[in-house]
Amino acid sequence: MEYYKDKKSTETKVGLFVIIAVVLLIAGYFWFSDFLQNQKYTHLQVRFTGAGNLEKGSSVSISGVERGKVKQLSVDESGVILDVAVILDFPLKKDTEFHITETDIMGGAQVDIIPGKSEQLLDLGALQIGRHSYGISTLISELSNVILDLQKVIKSLTENDDLLQN
Repeated sequence: MEYYKDKKSTETKVGLFVIIAVVLLIAGYFWFSDFLQNQKYTHLQVRFTGAGNLEKGSSVSISGVERGKVKQLSVDESGVILDVAVILDFPLKKDTEFHITETDIMGGAQVDIIPGKSEQLLDLGALQIGRHSYGISTLISELSNVILDLQKVIKSLTENDDLLQN
């Protein structure tokens, strides 16, 4: 019976070793897969005057095809700086445009990258300047302002009878 003398101690050591090995294997898998994912993304920084309902994780499209995500948003006195990660299938040109566009009537938004046609390549390390494109909800808001102004004009015309008679 001396053979089983340290059985509990050995089982504890083996169990602890297996648990540590599994934890290291899982952690290594997540680190390595994240490392591989980050290798294929190009990070760009784009400044906009406003975020237009963008949030971390919003999609980024190139020529209408989803190719990345918004990774970070930061605010300073000149506007909002977005850190976007995109998969580039071709080099971007210097006259590339960056827009925030609305994706639905409920106010969802995404970053659209419209590739340029110039001969010079875009400096990917420089801060890019983007513009906000107006979507359907912004146009509806502007249209309501026009309708209010039109109602004021009609009201002033109906109140002043001499103006209509002349």
